[in-house]
Amino acid sequence: MSDKKTSSARFSVKIDDFGGIDVGAKSKNPVGSSRIVNFRIDKNGSLKKRCGFEEITSTPGTINSVWYGKLFGKSRLIIVSGSAIYEHTDEGLREIGQIDGLSDSDISMFFYDDCLYLLNKNSMYRLDESGLSTPIC
Repeated sequence: MSDKKTSSARFSVKIDDFGGIDVGAKSKNPVGSSRIVNFRIDKNGSLKKRCGFEEITSTPGTINSVWYGKLFGKSRLIIVSGSAIYEHTDEGLREIGQIDGLSDSDISMFFYDDCLYLLNKNSMYRLDESGLSTPIC
């Protein structure tokens, strides 16, 4: 057996300003990430996982309006994109109809008496079981 002592080099590093994922929104000089996804920060600064985001569909144009609710006895997701109105189904987007002059226009939707009404600056349309109506006013 050898009585030789081996020496090993040791060194230490001190990190004064570790930013982690986020220092907190109130900090004047944040050193962490300014954008964290699917995490929230508790009052004590610890990270907690939160519900995530998932893309469920994509449209050919800008989405102008979205409505979700029970329509004709079934839960439906209705999307207005460009001049087209779509229903999101398990198979993807199904076009319900087209409205001329609707492209890039703000649309409001509301439900009344088992029909969905769509309003833009000029007209109101009704979506019922027979389909999309021509302007009703």
